[in-house]
Amino acid sequence: MSMRNLTKLIALFVCIQVTLWAKYPPFVGKPDQTGLHFYNLFINRVAPDKAGNLVLSVAGNDGNTAVGVDIVLGKSWRPPLHSADRIAAREGAQSGQGMAIGKITLRSIGNASNALVEALARSMGITLKKARFHDMEFNAILLGGGLNNLQTRALDFKLTDGAMDTKYSDLLCHIDIKKHFVQLQEEYNNPRWRRNLIEALTRTKAGG
Repeated sequence: MSMRNLTKLIALFVCIQVTLWAKYPPFVGKPDQTGLHFYNLFINRVAPDKAGNLVLSVAGNDGNTAVGVDIVLGKSWRPPLHSADRIAAREGAQSGQGMAIGKITLRSIGNASNALVEALARSMGITLKKARFHDMEFNAILLGGGLNNLQTRALDFKLTDGAMDTKYSDLLCHIDIKKHFVQLQEEYNNPRWRRNLIEALTRTKAGG
């Protein structure tokens, strides 16, 4: 291959790569007016695992670094138990949504997940030494959408870990399989809960 043709091929490859990266917004979105952070991911694959849970393999980019994680939707969901939640669930069911309680796990896929938690910590102003992402099972509340029509309607979940104590953390999770899009977002501007989240995902002590 001539040097000229090689140069053209490299330029074409770079152009394709730039186009692919430009197709997706950065993983770390700009905080909103209240200082809440949100994070953009894109669904590469949807498939059940051996246990019958639905696994969404999602990825994104933090600058030139690939980030990613598997989002595992548990197969067991039940109606809310508290009376106020049951009323909301009944009203939601009438509108085609309905609330439910279950489990969602953020499962590591290796280096891309390590990069993901490092990007989370950095955006939140949290000091984190190089750490590994550890699988994390959250209590999940379905706030909107329907588990029976995943392909056509977006889902909104609230993910929580721990009781309302010194270890509590939460995230909002928006899943749109039809658009191949996932967004994680903070619900509250709470520095302590941010540190709790990072510490739970890495099983290390975080600063900041």
